[in-house]
Amino acid sequence: MLDESVLSKPIAIVWVLPAVAGILAMAATRSRRPAVRKRALRVVRFLTFFYLVGIVIITLWPLHFDATHHGLQTGNRIPFHGTLGFVTSQSKVQQQVGDLDFLANVLLYIPFGLLLPFAIDRPGGILITLGLGLGFALGLELLQGAYVVGRTFDIDDAITGFAGAAIGAAVASLTRPVVKSGYVRRR
Repeated sequence: MLDESVLSKPIAIVWVLPAVAGILAMAATRSRRPAVRKRALRVVRFLTFFYLVGIVIITLWPLHFDATHHGLQTGNRIPFHGTLGFVTSQSKVQQQVGDLDFLANVLLYIPFGLLLPFAIDRPGGILITLGLGLGFALGLELLQGAYVVGRTFDIDDAITGFAGAAIGAAVASLTRPVVKSGYVRRR
Protein backbone atom coordinates (compact mmCIF):
# COMPACT_ATOMS: atom_id res chain seq x y z
CA MET A 1 0.00 0.00 0.00
CA LEU A 2 1.29 3.47 -0.93
CA ASP A 3 1.93 6.07 1.73
CA GLU A 4 -0.70 8.86 1.68
CA SER A 5 1.96 11.57 1.76
CA VAL A 6 3.43 10.19 -1.48
CA LEU A 7 0.02 10.40 -3.16
CA SER A 8 -0.88 13.83 -1.78
CA LYS A 9 2.01 15.68 -3.47
CA PRO A 10 0.99 14.79 -7.05
CA ILE A 11 -2.64 15.61 -6.24
CA ALA A 12 -1.57 19.00 -4.86
CA ILE A 13 0.46 19.74 -7.97
CA VAL A 14 -2.38 18.71 -10.27
CA TRP A 15 -4.82 20.89 -8.30
CA VAL A 16 -2.67 24.07 -8.46
CA LEU A 17 -1.07 23.60 -11.89
CA PRO A 18 -4.02 24.81 -14.05
CA ALA A 19 -4.22 28.04 -12.03
CA VAL A 20 -0.53 28.70 -12.53
CA ALA A 21 -0.88 27.89 -16.25
CA GLY A 22 -3.78 30.35 -16.54
CA ILE A 23 -1.75 33.15 -14.96
CA LEU A 24 1.22 32.34 -17.19
CA ALA A 25 -1.07 32.48 -20.23
CA MET A 26 -2.22 35.93 -19.15
CA ALA A 27 1.39 37.05 -18.73
CA ALA A 28 2.41 35.58 -22.10
CA THR A 29 -0.31 37.51 -23.92
CA ARG A 30 0.20 40.84 -22.16
CA SER A 31 1.45 42.75 -25.21
CA ARG A 32 -0.59 40.93 -27.82
CA ARG A 33 -3.71 41.95 -29.66
CA PRO A 34 -6.92 42.52 -27.70
CA ALA A 35 -8.52 39.38 -29.17
CA VAL A 36 -5.71 37.20 -27.82
CA ARG A 37 -6.02 38.88 -24.42
CA LYS A 38 -9.78 38.28 -24.40
CA ARG A 39 -9.25 34.58 -25.09
CA ALA A 40 -6.72 34.35 -22.26
CA LEU A 41 -9.17 36.15 -19.96
CA ARG A 42 -11.91 33.66 -20.94
CA VAL A 43 -9.55 30.79 -20.06
CA VAL A 44 -8.83 32.34 -16.66
CA ARG A 45 -12.56 32.84 -16.02
CA PHE A 46 -13.26 29.23 -17.05
CA LEU A 47 -10.53 27.99 -14.70
CA THR A 48 -11.96 30.12 -11.90
CA PHE A 49 -15.39 28.59 -12.48
CA PHE A 50 -13.78 25.12 -12.60
CA TYR A 51 -12.14 25.71 -9.22
CA LEU A 52 -15.38 27.03 -7.69
CA VAL A 53 -17.24 23.93 -8.83
CA GLY A 54 -14.39 21.74 -7.57
CA ILE A 55 -14.44 23.40 -4.14
CA VAL A 56 -18.22 22.96 -3.89
CA ILE A 57 -18.04 19.27 -4.85
CA ILE A 58 -15.14 18.50 -2.53
CA THR A 59 -16.66 20.39 0.39
CA LEU A 60 -20.19 19.04 0.06
CA TRP A 61 -19.30 15.45 -0.85
CA PRO A 62 -20.45 13.08 1.90
CA LEU A 63 -17.58 11.37 3.71
CA HIS A 64 -17.84 8.34 5.94
CA PHE A 65 -15.20 7.86 8.60
CA ASP A 66 -14.94 7.17 12.30
CA ALA A 67 -15.76 10.37 14.18
CA THR A 68 -14.02 9.41 17.42
CA HIS A 69 -12.73 12.93 18.03
CA HIS A 70 -15.26 14.76 20.22
CA GLY A 71 -15.45 17.78 17.91
CA LEU A 72 -16.54 15.81 14.86
CA GLN A 73 -19.88 14.51 16.07
CA THR A 74 -21.43 17.93 16.73
CA GLY A 75 -19.19 20.21 14.71
CA ASN A 76 -16.66 22.77 15.81
CA ARG A 77 -17.60 26.37 16.48
CA ILE A 78 -14.49 27.29 18.50
CA PRO A 79 -11.62 28.48 16.28
CA PHE A 80 -8.74 25.98 16.13
CA HIS A 81 -10.32 23.72 18.75
CA GLY A 82 -10.68 20.79 16.34
CA THR A 83 -7.32 21.28 14.65
CA LEU A 84 -5.48 21.56 17.95
CA GLY A 85 -7.34 18.49 19.21
CA PHE A 86 -6.05 16.48 16.28
CA VAL A 87 -2.51 17.85 16.38
CA THR A 88 -2.10 17.37 20.14
CA SER A 89 -3.71 13.94 20.12
CA GLN A 90 -1.68 10.95 21.27
CA SER A 91 -2.92 9.02 18.25
CA LYS A 92 -0.65 9.15 15.19
CA VAL A 93 -3.67 8.61 12.93
CA GLN A 94 -5.51 11.62 14.39
CA GLN A 95 -2.36 13.74 14.11
CA GLN A 96 -2.04 12.84 10.42
CA VAL A 97 -5.74 13.53 9.82
CA GLY A 98 -5.38 16.94 11.47
CA ASP A 99 -2.30 17.86 9.45
CA LEU A 100 -3.80 16.68 6.17
CA ASP A 101 -7.15 18.37 6.84
CA PHE A 102 -5.46 21.69 7.60
CA LEU A 103 -3.22 21.58 4.52
CA ALA A 104 -5.99 20.29 2.26
CA ASN A 105 -8.28 23.18 3.17
CA VAL A 106 -5.56 25.75 2.57
CA LEU A 107 -4.55 24.14 -0.72
CA LEU A 108 -8.17 23.84 -1.85
CA TYR A 109 -8.64 27.62 -1.86
CA ILE A 110 -5.23 28.84 -3.10
CA PRO A 111 -6.14 28.58 -6.84
CA PHE A 112 -9.43 30.39 -6.14
CA GLY A 113 -7.53 33.29 -4.53
CA LEU A 114 -4.93 33.27 -7.28
CA LEU A 115 -7.31 33.29 -10.24
CA LEU A 116 -10.24 35.40 -9.06
CA PRO A 117 -8.46 38.80 -9.12
CA PHE A 118 -7.49 38.16 -12.75
CA ALA A 119 -10.97 36.91 -13.64
CA ILE A 120 -12.56 40.00 -12.09
CA ASP A 121 -10.17 42.18 -14.13
CA ARG A 122 -11.09 45.38 -12.27
CA PRO A 123 -9.48 47.61 -9.68
CA GLY A 124 -10.07 46.25 -6.19
CA GLY A 125 -10.03 42.65 -7.41
CA ILE A 126 -7.82 41.59 -4.50
CA LEU A 127 -10.22 43.01 -1.91
CA ILE A 128 -13.21 41.49 -3.69
CA THR A 129 -11.38 38.16 -3.73
CA LEU A 130 -10.73 38.31 0.00
CA GLY A 131 -14.39 39.08 0.72
CA LEU A 132 -15.65 36.36 -1.60
CA GLY A 133 -13.09 33.90 -0.23
CA LEU A 134 -14.28 34.48 3.31
CA GLY A 135 -17.96 34.30 2.34
CA PHE A 136 -17.47 31.24 0.16
CA ALA A 137 -15.46 29.27 2.76
CA LEU A 138 -17.86 30.10 5.58
CA GLY A 139 -20.98 29.59 3.46
CA LEU A 140 -19.89 26.17 2.24
CA GLU A 141 -19.06 25.08 5.79
CA LEU A 142 -22.51 26.20 6.94
CA LEU A 143 -24.16 24.29 4.06
CA GLN A 144 -22.03 21.24 4.80
CA GLY A 145 -23.01 21.26 8.47
CA ALA A 146 -26.69 21.84 7.78
CA TYR A 147 -27.41 19.58 4.81
CA VAL A 148 -24.70 16.98 4.15
CA VAL A 149 -25.23 13.67 5.95
CA GLY A 150 -22.14 12.58 7.84
CA ARG A 151 -20.48 16.01 7.67
CA THR A 152 -20.44 18.78 10.26
CA PHE A 153 -19.67 22.49 10.41
CA ASP A 154 -16.06 23.20 11.34
CA ILE A 155 -14.96 26.81 11.77
CA ASP A 156 -11.36 25.65 11.38
CA ASP A 157 -12.11 24.56 7.82
CA ALA A 158 -13.62 27.97 7.03
CA ILE A 159 -10.61 29.75 8.54
CA THR A 160 -8.09 27.61 6.67
CA GLY A 161 -10.10 27.95 3.46
CA PHE A 162 -10.00 31.74 3.82
CA ALA A 163 -6.27 31.51 4.59
CA GLY A 164 -5.77 29.62 1.32
CA ALA A 165 -7.74 32.25 -0.61
CA ALA A 166 -5.68 34.98 1.08
CA ILE A 167 -2.41 33.24 0.16
CA GLY A 168 -3.59 32.97 -3.45
CA ALA A 169 -4.69 36.63 -3.47
CA ALA A 170 -1.31 37.67 -2.04
CA VAL A 171 0.51 35.83 -4.82
CA ALA A 172 -1.90 37.38 -7.34
CA SER A 173 -1.19 40.85 -5.97
CA LEU A 174 2.53 40.26 -6.50
CA THR A 175 2.12 38.89 -10.03
CA ARG A 176 -0.71 41.16 -11.17
CA PRO A 177 1.48 44.20 -12.02
CA VAL A 178 3.62 42.00 -14.27
CA VAL A 179 0.61 40.40 -15.95
CA LYS A 180 -1.35 43.65 -16.25
CA SER A 181 1.44 45.67 -17.89
CA GLY A 182 0.78 45.89 -21.57
CA TYR A 183 -2.99 45.49 -21.25
CA VAL A 184 -4.85 47.25 -23.99
CA ARG A 185 -6.99 49.96 -22.39
CA ARG A 186 -10.75 49.58 -22.68
CA ARG A 187 -12.64 52.24 -24.54
